[in-house]
This record gives sequence, C-alpha cells and structure tokens, in this order.
Amino acid sequence: MNDSIGNPVESSFSLSVRDAGTEIYTSYQDNILTDLLLSSDIKGYVANPMQYFEKDDRATRMKLDLLMMVQGWCRYDWQTMADVSPFR
Repeated sequence: MNDSIGNPVESSFSLSVRDAGTEIYTSYQDNILTDLLLSSDIKGYVANPMQYFEKDDRATRMKLDLLMMVQGWCRYDWQTMADVSPFR
C-alpha cells in the first residue's frame, strides 16, 4: 500500500479464497442482510428471507417485526433505554 504521496505504508490485511463450485446454496445467502442479520437471530427456516429487506416501507418493517416477535424478540426504543429522551 502507498500513502497519498506514493510512499510505501506498512499494514496488514486478510484474504479469503473459496471454491464457488463446492458451495452449497441456501436461501439465506442471497444477501449479507439475510445471512448476518436475519438467519443468525431466528430459529428454523424462513422461505424467501429477502422479502424482509427488499423495501424500506412501513408494511415491510411490520412484517419483519412480526417475524422477530414470533421468535421471542422485542422492540425497544434505544433512545429511552439510553436515557437520551425522557421516559413517559
């Protein structure tokens, strides 16, 4: 690596190489959102998990909330929990 004026800069990095031909396809691999945020937090199989992230509208967020609530998750207002906004 070089800095902005072309001098070498010492650094470290990581590289991963995989064989795509041996990878087993699952529906959770459609997107990093479904793989890291959804499948890691729920139990069981969800058909078409990308539907929960395709749009950012009220109906889609409500569907995701319902899915998470069925799994035992609750929604908290982080500002109230962090004492940023007043508790009512």
